[in-house]
Amino acid sequence: MGFLTVLLTILKIIGIVLASVIGFIILLVLIILLSPVSYKGRIKYDGRIDINIRARYLFGLVRAYFIKNEKDQAIDLKILWVSLLKPKTKKKRRKAGKRAALRETEKEAFDYEARQTDGDAKRAETPAKEEKADAPAGQENADKKAVTYGPPAEYSKDKDGKKPKEKKSIFKRIKDIYNKIADKLKSFSDMREKIFKEINDEGNRRAVGFTLGIVKKLLRHILPRKHRIYVKFGMGDPATTGEILGAAYAFGALLGLNLCIEPDFDNKVIECDIPFRGHVSFIRVLIWALKIYLNKDVKGIIQKING
Repeated sequence: MGFLTVLLTILKIIGIVLASVIGFIILLVLIILLSPVSYKGRIKYDGRIDINIRARYLFGLVRAYFIKNEKDQAIDLKILWVSLLKPKTKKKRRKAGKRAALRETEKEAFDYEARQTDGDAKRAETPAKEEKADAPAGQENADKKAVTYGPPAEYSKDKDGKKPKEKKSIFKRIKDIYNKIADKLKSFSDMREKIFKEINDEGNRRAVGFTLGIVKKLLRHILPRKHRIYVKFGMGDPATTGEILGAAYAFGALLGLNLCIEPDFDNKVIECDIPFRGHVSFIRVLIWALKIYLNKDVKGIIQKING
């Protein structure tokens, strides 16, 4: 009886621990999905550009900022106190400097050995020049081309005999990702005719309308909740300035923008001041994406385009 009681107690403890772990994982997933990404910033231009954009996620555990002005340009992404985009620290720079100095020393030693070998080869070929007088003209050039110098294998390989991998900076990696996306977009442009054909088909009107409705909701959610767009502009021509002014107010009314435009009909000038603030909720974006993905009409269009 005592053994059965101990066994039940152990099983109860294991069940409580498992339930606690599962509950913690569910809570963590809910926090990640329900926590919004809040952002705020200001963009100014009066002949000099001044951009300051900051974003926070998970109660400030993840932070990012982008600053650009005449004096400074900085971008960073931090998780807690760890910086992901910050340049190398002084310690890493010191180590990199030591490695560069070591490579320079090895290069100088190799150049000295190559010069010595070149001199020995020339001295060895001097008495044999008369014997090669009857050789074809192209043969001598071929012999010269055959003599090449290059760094020995031990200088281009590490201790394991493998070539060291080139370390890429975070900006280089971002550029590579951008190039891959650009290549995907180029291949996507080849399918443009199929896409427009399916969109213009009368049988697909319902799917297109459904998708456009979701996209409109998504744009309203992503765009700043609070903003003010102050613009002072002048084209130097009153007629052109008036046309642009009317088009700008019509476009702003269509998108619900808070516009404050000051036209200058006499001078050619452009100034702006745009403070903004907003947030993005991952759970809403995920729900809208699932609605589009699970829609039968949208699936039919995708299958036709891929087919």
